[in-house]
Amino acid sequence: SMRYFDVALSDPSPGVPRYQGVGYVDGNPFVRYTSESKRMEPQTHWIEANVDQEYWDIVTQIMQRRQQIGYDGLNIL
Repeated sequence: SMRYFDVALSDPSPGVPRYQGVGYVDGNPFVRYTSESKRMEPQTHWIEANVDQEYWDIVTQIMQRRQQIGYDGLNIL
């Protein structure tokens, strides 16, 4: 199964990103996005070797939108 988990923090500790999203396949992380990197990045060799730049551009845009939604949710609280 494939799952994504997102975490947005209102006041993160030093060195902890304010926003982070991680994708898992069968419980193993395979992609990661943080507010510091501002890019979706591979966490396994198999994903890095099997997708092209267009994939990374698209999923980065998706995660940037999800980051904004996370921040908007924090502002409502």
